Amino acid sequence: MNSAERQEAWRSLHAGEPPRSGEFRVFESSVEVLSGKVLLALDADGLRHLFAPVAPESRIAADRRSRGVHLVPRSLEERGEMHHFIDVACRRRELNTLFDQLVGDMLTAMGEGRSSADASCRDILARWRSLLDREPTAKLGLPELVGLFGELQCVRRLIDSHAGLRSWVGPEGNRHDFLGPHVALEAKATLSGAGRLAEIHGVDQLEAPDGCDLFLGWFLVERNDFTGISIPETVEALLAAGVDRVELLDKLLSIGYDHRAADDYAELRFRAVEQRFYAVDARFPKIVRGSFTAGDVPARTSRLTYVIDLGGDDPTPIEREREADLFTRLGSAR
Repeated sequence: MNSAERQEAWRSLHAGEPPRSGEFRVFESSVEVLSGKVLLALDADGLRHLFAPVAPESRIAADRRSRGVHLVPRSLEERGEMHHFIDVACRRRELNTLFDQLVGDMLTAMGEGRSSADASCRDILARWRSLLDREPTAKLGLPELVGLFGELQCVRRLIDSHAGLRSWVGPEGNRHDFLGPHVALEAKATLSGAGRLAEIHGVDQLEAPDGCDLFLGWFLVERNDFTGISIPETVEALLAAGVDRVELLDKLLSIGYDHRAADDYAELRFRAVEQRFYAVDARFPKIVRGSFTAGDVPARTSRLTYVIDLGGDDPTPIEREREADLFTRLGSAR
């Protein structure tokens, strides 16, 4: 059951008046376990559930350690017959977006049938627990969203080349956004109208790591409400491409984007109208520690920020073949 199918299921469950107290409105998924079809459900309070059917003799231990998602046994009567389930219950509406991704992981695990429904649901919930429990972040402003949009274009290139997210190390505090075997990439994005400018932060951002070739990826981004794509849609496309859900959403949260607040960003849409990649070599304009006569920044100085103008003939972007090789090298970081 893919993301689009789940979204349609949730929409149908939320349509109309909520069910009566003590009752549930259910949607039968395409995933089947030993005791029957797995269900998506909505309760009288408008809260979402996943019901995984189990045998009547099953002993299901409750797990209420997560603040927003609980796993409990549930018995329901339908037409005089009792049915028994593992109830994975979302207790907070603001978690609906993350809960849907959690459900996607659970449905996949149960569909593969490598372990029991109970074990599959518990393992997935344990893996998602820290992400579900993290405090909400402050909303990103336009400059941060433009920068994130450019960075996600590089993530998309990695995914399109069948690579994982391991080389995306910026969210982990690395000084460069992407790092692979003997290669690093820094991503920058500029909102259209500002020229081909790249803002650089600090003397280390364009300093190549030891033994690595460093590249700069630059994107010219425009706001476009008609043909553009929002950050939440970009994230959903990456999730649909099969990336590890927890890993992607955790990295995004680490750099300030909270997918639990996806609705707050849904109306702002972007389009990359130009993209260029540069080799940050000896000829590339930059300020690094070696740019200073003493071999380092002067004492008592900090927070160096400068802007590079990429609008002329020099520096020259790398060729398409070398660009493809860059992402192949980054993608080999597994």
